[in-house]
Amino acid sequence: DYGRAELNIATMKPSYVLVDRLTGDLVEKHELPPALHQLSIRHLDTDKSDAVWFGCQYRGPGSDRPLLVGRAARGKDLQLLDMPQDVLSGFR
Repeated sequence: DYGRAELNIATMKPSYVLVDRLTGDLVEKHELPPALHQLSIRHLDTDKSDAVWFGCQYRGPGSDRPLLVGRAARGKDLQLLDMPQDVLSGFR
């Protein structure tokens, strides 16, 4: 009904979850801090250590420069990759 309309941006709670593909049970859930609620986790891929790397899309002011690439590993908190501001300013 809403097409590509952006909904609930003010109340988003970005998270990364692991779900057992056979049972549907929640294995782990990790949320980004509330200050990053406009950052949505997308574009997943895994590396040889089974860590999941992700890119994010930011829906806040264009002048903000949040970190946009992160890593998720089982049993650990999400880690956002620190990047120089001049690199971040090149992302749209």
